[in-house]
Amino acid sequence: MTSHAHWRRLLLPAVILAAVLFLSGPVSAASESEAAYQVDLPSGDLQATLLSFARDHQVSIFFSKETVADITHEAVMGTYTLPELFEQLLGDACISYEFVRERLIAIVPGCQQAVAVAPVSVIENVLVEESAPASFVEEILVQEPHVTGTRLRNPSASFAMPLEVIDQTEIRLSGYQAVGELLRYVPAVSGNSASTLISNGGDGTASVTLRGLPASNTLVLLNGRRMNTDALRGGSVDLNTLPLGIVDRIEILKDGASAIYGSDAIAGVVNVITKQDINGLSIDAYTGQSAQGDLQTTHLSGLWGFEGERWSSALGMNYYDQSGVYSRDRTLSASSNDRSRGGIDKRSSAISPAWLGLSSGPVVLLESAPGVVPEDFRAITEDDRFEFRDFTSSIVPSTRLGGFASLQWDMGAQWLGYFEALYHQTESINTLAPTPLLSAFEPEPIIVDAQQVFNPFGEAVFDVRRRLLELGPRKQINDSETYRTVLGFRRETRRLSLDAAFTFNQTDAQETFRNGANAAQVALALDEDCAAPCVPLNIFGPGNSIDEHMSAFIGTDARIEGVSRTFGFTFDLDWVAKQTNQGDVELSTGFEYRRDELDTSPDQILRNNLLLGGGNRRAIKGSREIVEVYAEGLIPLAANRRFVERLDVQVAARVSRYSDFGFQVNPRLVLHWMPTKEITWRASGARGFRAPTLLQLFASSLQSFEQLNDPCTVASNVGSFLGCDLQSDPSLTQYLTITGGDAGLDPERSSTFSTGLVWRPKWRSNQLLFSADWYYIDSEDVVESSAQFVLNQNARLGRFENRVTRNVDGNLEMILATLQNIGRRKVSGYDLSGQVTWNMRDNGRLTLALNATHIVRFQDQFDPTSPSIDKAGTFSDEAAGGLGALPDWKIYTGLSWRHQHWQSHYTIYHVSSLREEIPLLETQRTISSWTTHNFNVSYLGPLSKWFRFTAGVNNLFDEAPPFSAAAFNDSYDGRTYDITGRYFFVKVDKSF
Repeated sequence: MTSHAHWRRLLLPAVILAAVLFLSGPVSAASESEAAYQVDLPSGDLQATLLSFARDHQVSIFFSKETVADITHEAVMGTYTLPELFEQLLGDACISYEFVRERLIAIVPGCQQAVAVAPVSVIENVLVEESAPASFVEEILVQEPHVTGTRLRNPSASFAMPLEVIDQTEIRLSGYQAVGELLRYVPAVSGNSASTLISNGGDGTASVTLRGLPASNTLVLLNGRRMNTDALRGGSVDLNTLPLGIVDRIEILKDGASAIYGSDAIAGVVNVITKQDINGLSIDAYTGQSAQGDLQTTHLSGLWGFEGERWSSALGMNYYDQSGVYSRDRTLSASSNDRSRGGIDKRSSAISPAWLGLSSGPVVLLESAPGVVPEDFRAITEDDRFEFRDFTSSIVPSTRLGGFASLQWDMGAQWLGYFEALYHQTESINTLAPTPLLSAFEPEPIIVDAQQVFNPFGEAVFDVRRRLLELGPRKQINDSETYRTVLGFRRETRRLSLDAAFTFNQTDAQETFRNGANAAQVALALDEDCAAPCVPLNIFGPGNSIDEHMSAFIGTDARIEGVSRTFGFTFDLDWVAKQTNQGDVELSTGFEYRRDELDTSPDQILRNNLLLGGGNRRAIKGSREIVEVYAEGLIPLAANRRFVERLDVQVAARVSRYSDFGFQVNPRLVLHWMPTKEITWRASGARGFRAPTLLQLFASSLQSFEQLNDPCTVASNVGSFLGCDLQSDPSLTQYLTITGGDAGLDPERSSTFSTGLVWRPKWRSNQLLFSADWYYIDSEDVVESSAQFVLNQNARLGRFENRVTRNVDGNLEMILATLQNIGRRKVSGYDLSGQVTWNMRDNGRLTLALNATHIVRFQDQFDPTSPSIDKAGTFSDEAAGGLGALPDWKIYTGLSWRHQHWQSHYTIYHVSSLREEIPLLETQRTISSWTTHNFNVSYLGPLSKWFRFTAGVNNLFDEAPPFSAAAFNDSYDGRTYDITGRYFFVKVDKSF
């Protein structure tokens, strides 16, 4: 793409915006009561509609259940001011509304005229009219959204939090149909997040990585409560177990929160909140596919809410099916030979016919030769490589099915009982190239005997590199089932809130490997004494020399099962301790007990290291118990003074006792200052920690063939590098890597600081919001395991001699990369966001939003004896032990327009350029920036009669990901970019 075309695409949204503003005419100043809102409210229960409108438009509406009980309303669609809207909704009902202040409306009983309320007082942390009827004050039901990052009910507590909210409207307009897929485009997310876009090395799970730190540094909650981790990898929550169809909003706290939530909340918290107030039936259906005809996606979901006199309930279902994309079907990923693009040749030396290492040098079979005499073979050339991407998945096919249920019942005396249940099943099928036989580099080297029946050379062959094409492509099938139940009781009064709940989470997962080879059977079949029932193996012939009897003898499947389980009890108490002229002093305290368990059980093939080509594992069984207590307080220091509209301080501390490593104490201090009503300044400082996962503690060993770059393959390094006495084979790119845990690991500890400004100016438009936040994270005792770092240090400096094993020829045989508490990271940067909304009266409502993150510094120090390296703006592949893409800038911009029955949404996603080191060449290159554009349009007919219809296209200009020389999977970073290309989708939904 030329630079002129690039700028035209960037300027297109600005042209659209200018045109819309020109056509709309002048925008008049408006008070909040005069602000126009575009609404599409179906007929139904008034209480559910009020809650839905308040949540979607950030308007506070207070009422008692008795006031609106059994009141229904007709469908309301179009552009309305708040007075006009409430007149439509309330109709002839004998209730009225009152503006307590801007964006705060009270629904009161009685047939009265709407009035503007003057004197106000503080009751239950909300403003109400002093002269309001006593019955209204006593019965008022405060409907507040859950706020991530604090246990306090006071709305002021949320102002001090750098909180990003992805609401229902944004979810619907995005076109994305999975939680993990949606979060990938959040600017604060970078690094090595997992998703189905990762094939080789992926397992069908999805994770989120705030600030570029590992997924285990981000705490994932569901409705404010912890979930269990993935059952096989055990490092983070699998986001694919959360069906997007039941999600109301996602709140992202971009600040350390160990004092509030305990372990893992170092980089921040992602709180997925499900739909709660459901009345009637709503259904939606989605289908889409890429412009190349693949990645067909179907998503169906339905929600049904119903209620009785003293109870309400909801049921839901979710079905998701996505076909995959193969590497061979995209130009960028079709070949692993990147030499023409400035990279290296990553094709495999495990070829068919076989690469054979003889005493006279390596040879390969001549074309059309039978391979029965030495003359049938020739010397190996650098082009004798295998293109594994002819077989591999690029985007993994996946299917998900789930359901959920909720129940709430009024127990009387202001007690409320509640119950939640979730079930979700996932399956993904990853296709890999046929099994490679690398006889000299297996955990137990395999030798072809000199007298083996098919050996034409009369000498033992120690190094055979043969791709076992006859077994077919390998299949990695991942299945999981997740169960979650919550049973709790809550009591709300004017001054006190009490909540107690039991939570149970369990995931059962299985990973099955199909079309593999049994290393022990292969060794027998290549032995000279192989006799029936042993079937000799012909690895010397052409590509079809392994017949069905040989395949049946060496072929195998393998399987590992895992269970991850979390059981817990929480008790939270919040109360107003004192009322002052500056505001309420509010305190919150609580207790939590939790038990985590992880149990994995590989079959005999995996347990005994018999799966050829890696993937072997040992059984893991571990558990821990956690007991925690916390306290949090909000103390108003001043209010209603010159340059001090409000000044608050929040303090919090959490004491945690882990059964496996003892006590942790983590404090937090937050300041919140409003010099004027339009400006808010916030600052926080906290200590945090991350407990080692059960997998990191109890995993004995895990074998894999990692894609690594051995510096000793470069001839110029031999003799000049302390660890390179001989040149190793440059055709080798994957090496046996042993990883594992350590029961003696300590927690990672962190210090986090943030400060920011929020500006809500009064302008001609109704709604403006701008914010800027600075963050700093310092993590110590980081649990590290980087095989590439160990290899580089060994080759260049001669370090880690006990972790690197080479044979007599200088070839790398094995790397030991077990976990240790030896690292340190310092990360800092900025978050910028802004939103401007124009109410254009007869021309609708226009919103322009910007969200951006800038990484200023990402200092990474592998161990205390190593230098600290700033990795901001760089890419290093996770397959080689790197931290992934850490772009200087990630920017997400959206332009939305809504008018009567129409709504459109245009977004731009931008990732700045990155620096990377070309493997083996030790030179740097630049990965180009990437900018994609999405557009969709919706038609919203009267919902009592019509469906809502949405059509859209993602990646409008079919922008391919930028090439990366250091990326192993498909020559690009699948954790940051998307190789799908232009993607079309349609969606219909309706509420009854």
